[in-house]
Amino acid sequence: MKKFKVLWVEDGAFTDLAEYVGPLYIEGDYDLTVALNVSDAIRQIKNQRFNGIIVDIRLPPGRHPAWREFYMQRGENKVSAKLGLEFIRLLLKPGSSSNLLKTIINGMTLQWIRPSMIGVFSMEEGQTRQKLEELGVKTIVEKSAKLASNILLDLVREIENKIKNDPNM
Repeated sequence: MKKFKVLWVEDGAFTDLAEYVGPLYIEGDYDLTVALNVSDAIRQIKNQRFNGIIVDIRLPPGRHPAWREFYMQRGENKVSAKLGLEFIRLLLKPGSSSNLLKTIINGMTLQWIRPSMIGVFSMEEGQTRQKLEELGVKTIVEKSAKLASNILLDLVREIENKIKNDPNM
């Protein structure tokens, strides 16, 4: 059986959130790829298709010059830059992204990416949640200190179920 391929875009994936990956691997039905910044996430999407994409909203830019410049324009702060939100906007509605970021996806085919494929695992306030919902992203889990260790697995399963019920997939 083919595994459900998941891209997890999370700068703290190998440190702070390592406890959440275990249940996903133990399940055995999922193939997890981790990107530590938005530049790496775009590189991963250029190289392969994923069934699900989980994004932290507060991400560093990585090495791509356009992401770095956009980050600097937004105050060089992960909280105010919200590069994860811009990454999702770029994937789902490239026409609404800044001209600077549009250069990142020049020539990329993104039609395979749907809102039902995307989940957000982050610490965000209501305004960001509203912007995500306007993009069609409805699978959102707020990070907190008291999350169960299987939260990432549950989030992937929720995305998997939304994809099954998405008439556009």
